[in-house]
Amino acid sequence: MCSPMQRNVIQSALQAPSSLDPIITDERSSRALLRLMEFGRAIGLNIEVGLWRVNSLYLFDISSLTALVLVSLCQHQTIDFWQAFVAKFFGNAGKLRYKLVNPVTSESKVFELTAPSLPRFYLGTVESGIKQLQLILEQALGQTAPFPLIVECPRITLVSHHINGSKIFAKGTIKATFATDFKFDLLELTSLGFEEFISRPVDETLGSPLLESKIEGKKKGNMKRALTTSKKATQSIPESIVNEFGITHKAMRLLEVGIASI
Repeated sequence: MCSPMQRNVIQSALQAPSSLDPIITDERSSRALLRLMEFGRAIGLNIEVGLWRVNSLYLFDISSLTALVLVSLCQHQTIDFWQAFVAKFFGNAGKLRYKLVNPVTSESKVFELTAPSLPRFYLGTVESGIKQLQLILEQALGQTAPFPLIVECPRITLVSHHINGSKIFAKGTIKATFATDFKFDLLELTSLGFEEFISRPVDETLGSPLLESKIEGKKKGNMKRALTTSKKATQSIPESIVNEFGITHKAMRLLEVGIASI
């Protein structure tokens, strides 16, 4: 039987805040952050060499974190591959909420894709001409809520490299709500705007009006030659392979057909 003093000590200990709670919370937050980083590495596919990679994943003071995992060259083109990918990161009731913003008109569209529809969407995105993806987490806040566990990154860049040589740099945010097994209950990806860089042949670059004007600035007829070169260069610029929201037309059709926008 406890003495009054012992009872007071026990009661005080029970009423005192537990120092283990922050440790448990920090551990959960760290695991969630690592899970989001793992997703970033997995989504960073490089089809040309049959590798999955993230060339640069910036998180706090971490830079140039590169992960390479060998896969077969054509494995990414099978629905089975993407079904396994979704099963690894999303719960059975998991969702991807994808918000697209037109940077010119500020028009926005929001789509919700359930876990069963995600493999088809990812496969179609790859088949639309993307040879490499990079998900760059430029800043991470860590845990923003303990229950449910939420991790948010307010500044990301999603870079898509296309088979025609063009690159799309989409700026946005990402927010992940985790289930108890550290799979995504809800992954919210927002694209706020994008820039498109189109590859040009070397001879066009060397023959640009700016370079010619420097070399032949004093030659007669230079202006006429520059205008002719400029016109040819403009005509050789390929048509954009993305729409006004920065994604391929096939990817947009997959979002719109059979998937209702909010």
